[in-house]
Order: sequence, then C-alpha cells, then structure tokens
Amino acid sequence: MLHYPIEEWTGSITAFECLLVTIGNNLSSFGTHTHRSELFPTALRARAIGVIYSIDRLTAAFNGYLIGFIMVRV
Repeated sequence: MLHYPIEEWTGSITAFECLLVTIGNNLSSFGTHTHRSELFPTALRARAIGVIYSIDRLTAAFNGYLIGFIMVRV
C-alpha cells in the first residue's frame, strides 16, 4: 500500500478545498444573477427561474434512485 507523507492532513486539505469551491461558486452565482436581472424582463425571468428550480427539485428527488441503480450495476 502506498502511503503519502501528508496522510494525517487530509481533513484540513479537504476543508480548504471545500472552502475554495464554495467561494468560487458564490462568486459565479453573484455575477450570473446580477447580469440576468438586467437582461430579461421580470415576468420572463420569474417564470424561467421557477421552471429551473422545479426541474432541479425533480432531479434531486430521483438522484438517489439513479445512484442506487448505477451502484447495483458496478
């Protein structure tokens, strides 16, 4: 078995990576939402966001089944 010299630091490295990903996602979201609010009228934007959120919830509901189906095959 291969042992890495930083093996005992994996928890802090993972926490740091999660922090970087969170900061990146927040910055991306802030830029996208600001631009979108200036680009489309309110009624169209509200309908589109509602549809996307609904699709997101449906896919989140079925992800557990999909992962289970894939794991049975592997």
